[in-house]
Amino acid sequence: MNRKLEKIQKIGCALVGVEILIILLAALETILLSFLYSPGLGQGILSAMRYGFILASAAAGYFVGLEFPLAGDLFSRRREGVVQTAGTLYAADLFGAFIGSLLVGVIMVPVLGIVQTCTAIIFLKTSSLALTFLSGLAVEKGKGLNISPTHGAS
Repeated sequence: MNRKLEKIQKIGCALVGVEILIILLAALETILLSFLYSPGLGQGILSAMRYGFILASAAAGYFVGLEFPLAGDLFSRRREGVVQTAGTLYAADLFGAFIGSLLVGVIMVPVLGIVQTCTAIIFLKTSSLALTFLSGLAVEKGKGLNISPTHGAS
């Protein structure tokens, strides 16, 4: 993966693209799940929808895993050092996984249901995409990265 990251010129744009793909896959999963509970569908259609859901889930898992090295490369350009960047991102990843598993598994799915939880995930990923734009992480100049809050003001 590191060799492929070296070839990507605009890491911020790649991260935005991955976020958009995850949002689209979550929307596809929501649609497939809502149709799975529709009456009157044939066995072949239901079977195809189940396999489609599994493939969409696998693709979403791949792209979520791709976000970590992209974010690592993006934040390593802040000149804080590789060790501090890796430690900060790994800690944030573990904390997010802990909170997310508790929130989704214990609260959201039992209370809201799976389809509504997928809708909430779409909202959260869209918020994450908006924060990426607002923070300036998607804006790159040359090979370096301009992440200052006033990157557009001059």
